[in-house]
Amino acid sequence: MAKIWAAIEKKFEAKEESKKILKKLQDNPQNADVQGAFRMTLGDLLEEDSSFAGELSKLLEAAGSEYKAQVIGGGAIAQGNGNKVVGAGGIMIEGHNRFLAHTVHPHACGENGDC
Repeated sequence: MAKIWAAIEKKFEAKEESKKILKKLQDNPQNADVQGAFRMTLGDLLEEDSSFAGELSKLLEAAGSEYKAQVIGGGAIAQGNGNKVVGAGGIMIEGHNRFLAHTVHPHACGENGDC
């Protein structure tokens, strides 16, 4: 993902207008309006520059669909379809576009994740 973001940053830095939008996104990543402006600008840049679009496509393909995450401190992460995760206190969260939480013993899950 770092290579993908680096390629996007490099492209945005090349033009003053897109550079401003990138700065706004970095300063306020939760702002929906800024996110929309970023998406729109990225789309424009991809349409304007087929070599950039190809480079980004190759980077995305190389990144694959592997999930990666890190938890620091308490908490748990669940990624992908059909996921199950047991967090602190034995709280299990699972689901397909829904969440069902119930308590299980933290060591009750087998190696394959069956609880």
